[in-house]
Amino acid sequence: IHSHTHTHPYTHKHKHKYKPHKQTRGLRDQQAVVVIRACSAVSCAARLCGSFVHDRILKDVVPTFKAHFKQLRPQTTANWTLKRPLEMKLLLAMLACVRDLGDMQLFQHDDVRLVGEMCLPLLNSALPEEIQDAAVDILSSMVPLNADAVWLLMMRIAAPDNSSTPPPSSSVPYMQPVFAAPRLELQDNARRVLQRVDEEDARLNNL
Repeated sequence: IHSHTHTHPYTHKHKHKYKPHKQTRGLRDQQAVVVIRACSAVSCAARLCGSFVHDRILKDVVPTFKAHFKQLRPQTTANWTLKRPLEMKLLLAMLACVRDLGDMQLFQHDDVRLVGEMCLPLLNSALPEEIQDAAVDILSSMVPLNADAVWLLMMRIAAPDNSSTPPPSSSVPYMQPVFAAPRLELQDNARRVLQRVDEEDARLNNL
């Protein structure tokens, strides 16, 4: 995946100078069908280009997805599946794209907080379970990369009164509160992710 760094060192060194790819521009289109196709194109580009597109993902993909997730107005599952099927497909396509990027190891230790904050609105228990599960899956997949960042982010939701101090092993800088007030609708899924953090900690202690 990261061989492009070595085979094309000049290109990789100056990758920040390249203009946004057509794929990432498509993510901001007003038509859901175009965005869905752009998600597939981003995954394909990442598969072919590897770490070359890392910076572009952080500058274009993550902020675009975060803005879209933040403006969601959760409804019951029935309303989503019957009245907003295209929106459902769009969210699942975005989440599949993020998971693909994670599976290709394009996210690094310092990226975990950004990815985590992007996924927070999707932990809402009023969203369809398929969306919640996909968000929990992505956050859980970040645990081996940076368990402390995931722990702190989830604790600020699940137990905000007990999250002022990071775990003893933490090298994570202090984070401002994620929300101005407790978000009870996010807490159940936050606890699911915290369970994954505990499992990873137990695994490492048994090595």
